[in-house]
Amino acid sequence: LQAGLRALPDDLPVVVLAADLPRAAALVDTLLSAPLGGGARVLTDETGRAHWTSALLSPDAARTVRDLLDLADASLHSVFAHLDVTLAPAPVGATHDLDTPDDLRTLQEDRP
Repeated sequence: LQAGLRALPDDLPVVVLAADLPRAAALVDTLLSAPLGGGARVLTDETGRAHWTSALLSPDAARTVRDLLDLADASLHSVFAHLDVTLAPAPVGATHDLDTPDDLRTLQEDRP
């Protein structure tokens, strides 16, 4: 995350998404749907669990992460601990990721 932020302009908000989220468009729509202060918005699943890989960082929050010292091997949870985080619910099922062939089959079966 830090390396990616260092490669981007420092005056824009940044969407953080995992690469294995087939419903990413719904997550982005939700992340961008409300005004963002100076912190970060992190989406939660239907159980209330935060998904650190479904987030929006304000320009200030992105600068904070960019400027943190050595983050090698740091968890995203520990990185977000440095930020003012607002949790917001994701659309039902939108945070489900694809880790196995069974996950893909389930996704395909759920499509109308």
